[in-house]
Amino acid sequence: MTINKPLVIMFIAVLLILRLSLFPSYVGKGGYSIQEAINAAKTGDKIFIEPGNYMECVIINKSIHLVGKDPFNTVINGGGRGDTFTILSESVILESLIIKNSGGNYSGVYINRTSNVSIVNCVVASCYIGLKVDFSREVYVSNCEIANNTFAAIRVWGTSANITVQNCTLYNNRYGIGLFTYSQGNFVLANNVFNNSIGITLLNSKGNQIVKNHLFNNRYGLYLEDRLTKDNTVTKNQIVNNTYGVYLNIFSQEQTGNLFCLNNFINNTIQVYIEPPFFAYNNWNLKYPLGGNYWSDYTCEDLKSGPYQNVTGSDGFLDKPYYIAPNNMDFYPLLSPYMEQVIRQNERSSIEVQIAVAIVFTIVVYSVIYLMMKKRSHKH
Repeated sequence: MTINKPLVIMFIAVLLILRLSLFPSYVGKGGYSIQEAINAAKTGDKIFIEPGNYMECVIINKSIHLVGKDPFNTVINGGGRGDTFTILSESVILESLIIKNSGGNYSGVYINRTSNVSIVNCVVASCYIGLKVDFSREVYVSNCEIANNTFAAIRVWGTSANITVQNCTLYNNRYGIGLFTYSQGNFVLANNVFNNSIGITLLNSKGNQIVKNHLFNNRYGLYLEDRLTKDNTVTKNQIVNNTYGVYLNIFSQEQTGNLFCLNNFINNTIQVYIEPPFFAYNNWNLKYPLGGNYWSDYTCEDLKSGPYQNVTGSDGFLDKPYYIAPNNMDFYPLLSPYMEQVIRQNERSSIEVQIAVAIVFTIVVYSVIYLMMKKRSHKH
């Protein structure tokens, strides 16, 4: 039997190519490190990391997706030697990993001058900074637990924008989330932030949205500082049992454009403190009838209604404004804690039935009218 040597060579080459492309698919088998797998991977590859304790500081310089196969037992330990992960490329995903022990002034994850990075379902702990974001855009952090970090759970800095932190739990840090130094247009949504020195801080940061977070048992729930901290929206948050609910240290007598509305301020030792002597102008309510905030320490009647609260009849707003500081007043304080209206399933079904009946009724009416008009036209 003759052997076709060119075919054999081509077959071996194909096997080698497949071997190289499949090599980075799994880490933990065969003694390969995460860094070795990344180095061997192609742009866009997905790498599965077997459960285990990986003592590494990893540099990611290509678009890649790292996934821990067991989110409770896949540990990447920086060993106190530097940033546990450094991300320098765009389109990177870290998922289902435990990241810890960066050591010194380093971070669990350092994202530097890049975009389109996602950190999903990870635990980041025992670092100086959990997640550090510098000069980056479109970073998405979701369903993460970030705790016991010396300085901050998440620190955003240097014109970073469109950073989203959503559905995360942040506790036992000095700062829960710090939006610092010209970072703008970021979204902090539906996070639990507690037992930190400062829950969320904005410093020289504008155009951010702080929405539906639960800030509790911090020294400062929310801390805003510097005159360039403006045009931020703080709404639908639960601000509860902090020493200071909101602390404003904005050295300006101008209108800041900061809006605080539909928040529940409950049992904070000091609900809001504004640093004198400037008492910067902030907005504490939407236009009537949308309303302001709920203040657990304020008791007043609700016998009047209307934009000037001078019409007989209650409207869910207390009749007198809630005084905060000079230049700062909530003109429509809520009678009871704000709760977003949610249509329950049975109510939705009932509404859908009513709509369907109305549509059928309309069709029937128009059909009858049409037939009557047609019959009349035949007579003529």
